[in-house]
Amino acid sequence: MDKVKESKNSIAEAAQVNGEKYNYRNPALDLLRVISLIGVIVMHVTSGVIGADFTSDSMYILKLAYNALFHYGVPIFVMISGALFLKPEGIVDIKKLWIHNILRMTIVYVVWSAAYGIYDYLQYKAGWKYIIWEIVNSRDHLWFLPMLIGLYMIVPILSTWVKNAKPKEIRYFLILFVVFQVICETIKAVPHPELVDFILAIKNIQLVCSYVGYFILGYYLVHIGVAKHTVKLIYVCGCICGALSLISLVGLSYIRNRGAFEIVDSYSLFTFGWAVAIFVAVNRFFDKNACLDEKDRTENAPRRGQKISKFMGELGKDSFGAYLCHIAVVQILMSIGYSAYTIPIAIGIPTYVVSVFIISMLIGGLLRRIPFIGRYIC
Repeated sequence: MDKVKESKNSIAEAAQVNGEKYNYRNPALDLLRVISLIGVIVMHVTSGVIGADFTSDSMYILKLAYNALFHYGVPIFVMISGALFLKPEGIVDIKKLWIHNILRMTIVYVVWSAAYGIYDYLQYKAGWKYIIWEIVNSRDHLWFLPMLIGLYMIVPILSTWVKNAKPKEIRYFLILFVVFQVICETIKAVPHPELVDFILAIKNIQLVCSYVGYFILGYYLVHIGVAKHTVKLIYVCGCICGALSLISLVGLSYIRNRGAFEIVDSYSLFTFGWAVAIFVAVNRFFDKNACLDEKDRTENAPRRGQKISKFMGELGKDSFGAYLCHIAVVQILMSIGYSAYTIPIAIGIPTYVVSVFIISMLIGGLLRRIPFIGRYIC
């Protein structure tokens, strides 16, 4: 049991999470933040260059392929948050949670919504009322912040439950999440009889049908873990899901004559399996005991990343600001004539994504380092 406690303590990060400070940042979680950001950028860039009507030319298929394989961003980021906020050590201080996390995230949401509203006001000569509308409704990618705020609000409840629940009880919750959210949403996205719509409509299990499932899953994988043979199964299923996400998106888009992106959204079974495999693989790359249950953990298991943890930590911190501003970066680049179409699409998309990523990270890093206000704007 002592070894388990030591392993759990080792993943605590040197970030202000619920007002507590630690001396070590987990480089795996920081790298996963960066990977998630890249996924979101690719998804947004490719969604913008895919036309409404399906065409069978190779370039259109390539755009769909890029899009299909990078929908893992939001699920992985929510799993990271669950691993951090539901950590076994420490007691959740509700006052600090509201001041350090919920209030900050609310301010960030209002500031960036207003900023995008002002940008549109100046760019498109929209009326001032549009700025208010933008603050209330926000840009599409900012939907993530209210969702995250909602998760933060129930952290004290979830934390108490996971600390006192048996592993099999948490697995039971995750099974419900997979069945009633992931599988049901995947069924909705594929052709099916009308009777199936009626059956799916009567299920309404709100707690398990939300991002709480990914939040709990992140905690479970990092702090409880799975058997070693299950890790191999996760990898195999993940690769299959990655391939099926590509095949299903192209196939359904062809059938429906439009981009059928619902088959690869955050709750798609294919995206779920692919995201979990990436999450586990990155964690285990840095620590061979990561994501393993107590009986399969070994002493002196190889660990990587200590030397680069500070560097990865800075990248991880900058990634949030980069997420907030990447849509603005895309808009500005397009306004000066640079898009994924500027050069042949096969290399145009990755080149454009790298450009957006680097510029967004630089902006996010600069904004974060502004004294005092930096933490309240990114």
